[in-house]
Amino acid sequence: MNAGLKLGLTALLVVAAAAVPGLVFPPVLLAASLLTGAFLGKIPPVSLIRALKPVLPVTALLIIYRLIFSWGEDTSPVLFSLGIITVTWDEVKGAIGVLLRLFTMLSLLSLYPAVTPLRETLAALKKALLFLEKRGFPARDVSLALGISLRFVPLLTAEAEQIVASRLSRGANMKGPAKIAAAAAMITPLFLRSLERAQVLARAMLLRLYH
Repeated sequence: MNAGLKLGLTALLVVAAAAVPGLVFPPVLLAASLLTGAFLGKIPPVSLIRALKPVLPVTALLIIYRLIFSWGEDTSPVLFSLGIITVTWDEVKGAIGVLLRLFTMLSLLSLYPAVTPLRETLAALKKALLFLEKRGFPARDVSLALGISLRFVPLLTAEAEQIVASRLSRGANMKGPAKIAAAAAMITPLFLRSLERAQVLARAMLLRLYH
């Protein structure tokens, strides 16, 4: 399957995971994405599930928010009550629905780059923008900017790993609460490294007389 078709299908399934009501469709789609990655893309389901780990704190906040705050039209049975906090059956179903939809969408978004090279994705996006170029849309510039942005992600990831490695070699504490402070302290050096990379790229484009 070409990259454009995979990208369009992924976008359609992500929208469906968010829009289709009920609690049955999201887990079915989640299982289908895991099986598709395993049998057609040779991607172990564990790899896709592991990609959900960074969003677990945000997901926990969403679930807590969904359970604590009640809705005026909620008339379902109360399952738990503590002071002004009440947890109803509809709130539990809503929290489960949010969890399933979010995990399904993220698994689909993780599966696409795992089975599609970046070069193919950029080529598909460029083709999709070509029909707008006749109407004055700067398709060439947009595709170039998008390609540069996507290629900067692994470069900045490598830079961040080098910064972390250098700090660990100097005995810095990167565990527990100190991890948050260490991440905040990485913003400035990582920003400076990205500027250096951008300047090198700009000079290379000028030397090639890019307009």
